[in-house]
Amino acid sequence: MPSKELRKKEIGVSTAVAVGAIIIIAIIAGVAGYFGGAGQVVTTTVTERQTTTATVTQTAAAQTITQTVTQTVAGEGVLGRKLKVAVIVPGRANDYGWNQEGVEGLRKVASKFGAEFSFSEGLGYGEPPLRAMEDYIRKGYDLVIGHAGGYREFVLEAARTGKIGTSKVLIVSEAKEGEEEKDVVPGKVGTYSFVVWAASYPAGYLAGLMTKSNVVGIVQSVETDINWIRQSAAFAQGLKAANPKAKLLFTVVGSYEDPAKGKEFTAAQIGLGADVIFGQGDGTSFGIMDACRDAGVWFIDVIGDKRAIDEKGILLTSVLWDFSKAYEQALIDIYNGEFGKHNYYMSHANQAIYLLTLNPKVPADIATKVSEVSRKIQAGEIKVKIPDNIEDLHAIFRELGYE
Repeated sequence: MPSKELRKKEIGVSTAVAVGAIIIIAIIAGVAGYFGGAGQVVTTTVTERQTTTATVTQTAAAQTITQTVTQTVAGEGVLGRKLKVAVIVPGRANDYGWNQEGVEGLRKVASKFGAEFSFSEGLGYGEPPLRAMEDYIRKGYDLVIGHAGGYREFVLEAARTGKIGTSKVLIVSEAKEGEEEKDVVPGKVGTYSFVVWAASYPAGYLAGLMTKSNVVGIVQSVETDINWIRQSAAFAQGLKAANPKAKLLFTVVGSYEDPAKGKEFTAAQIGLGADVIFGQGDGTSFGIMDACRDAGVWFIDVIGDKRAIDEKGILLTSVLWDFSKAYEQALIDIYNGEFGKHNYYMSHANQAIYLLTLNPKVPADIATKVSEVSRKIQAGEIKVKIPDNIEDLHAIFRELGYE
């Protein structure tokens, strides 16, 4: 089944339906129950054209949010109650990275929808996350997110053996933009993946303009992580485009959660002259950042926003991943009976992958150049080579003259 990009299925884009009084009544009654929650004021309006659109305004905690949904068939997909959603993460939910952004992304969407929200953290891989997923399914959760590539196989096995029940499960995919997504199971399993290179290329371009030593480093936590591989490739291509004279150092730590070794390997790159480091690695990234802080060199992070703990102001930017974009569309699709029919691509184009606001020490002319490169990436004016494995990555490094 062909995949659909999130930007092609934006919230508020309607599909054609019959318009009639019975539909209007179903929408008003159903949406109010679906989105409603304690302490919230819900108002519903229906616009009659060739399509029927329900616009729901929630007021809670002095914040007003408007959410537009589409009712495809009278009464179909209207749950008449609050959703129950949960996310399972392998690491800690306060890591300023993968795990925290996954938890906070769903918390944000749950708040917007008035849904009941739960999460399980620090479960690693193997039996613990599987048991957590089974528990959420037994409790009748509408959406359970397995926020780790390592959860894919046991979720698909659960779908094959009928153990998902009435729940919907969302898992991480490795699909590249435009690829056919083979892991989706209509009504059961949805997938989401990341067009990470669109922001990693500008990050590399920034590094090429900011380096004084003409030596830039990449410290990658795990060799086989496909997203790290693709980010490293895009970063290297951006670096070369901005500064053909720059040298690139590349090191793999071997663990997502080894800050001590991350610090050691980063310090080694700094010792070889690197003055900008691109670090990729959940808990390992804290060690990478520490080494940059101690040496007073620039640090480019991924996924999260570490400005709150950047005491020395060495965080140059971060390649941010906003998981809420995928999670929100998944909930919309559950409502409309469309869940499990396609992959959700988080990309630069739908503002799910982007660069954190640049460090204020970045000169204005450099910031302008990076912004222009980002625009060209989004417009398709810059083509980035995308590897599928570590061997492809090293082939790109050799082509760029880095090996």
